Amino acid sequence: MKEYKTTLENYLANLQEKVGRSNSELLIQFVEKFKATPSEPGDHRIYTVLIRLTAICKMIDKPLDNLTEEDLIKFNNTMRDRGMQSSLYYRRTLKQFLRLLDKKKYFDLIDSDFLKSPKKKNGSKRLVDPHEFWNEEQISEYIKESQKFSERQACWAGLWLSTGCRPHELLSLEAKNITRQNNLLVINVTSGKTGSRTI
Repeated sequence: MKEYKTTLENYLANLQEKVGRSNSELLIQFVEKFKATPSEPGDHRIYTVLIRLTAICKMIDKPLDNLTEEDLIKFNNTMRDRGMQSSLYYRRTLKQFLRLLDKKKYFDLIDSDFLKSPKKKNGSKRLVDPHEFWNEEQISEYIKESQKFSERQACWAGLWLSTGCRPHELLSLEAKNITRQNNLLVINVTSGKTGSRTI
């Protein structure tokens, strides 16, 4: 991680040449506030955000503390014209910058329609229905076919398909994590992504 610390320090040292004096002061002020946030971002994260803010400064081409809604329109149009796939991240970065710089002063810009993330086109529907791929009959058929190879293969197939565990959760299971209660297997996942849980 020392390499990112050095890279970040070098980038900050040459920032004025890239974005001008007033914007470089604003970005350095932002970096200090960003470091103090509860998420405690690392040097790599700060460097990434700083690169995005530098690109934003070049697109808007004016001091970021004098932004208007017209500048946001210009910013969005520039990103669209350039075909930028990551425009959502640039809007989020600018919003985060304004929020940390002075939330009250820039409240109207932060709440502007031109900085909001687009809504999902499919509403609140799930993108994938879990039963769309395999139904219960197909799962049991797969497990039966797995038994032709080995009991171990059938066991893994059954656990994988019927528990909904992530691969690393299944691989970290031990014999003590599996118990039998009322003719059912109870699996205690101890190293899950969201913590421990019982299945």
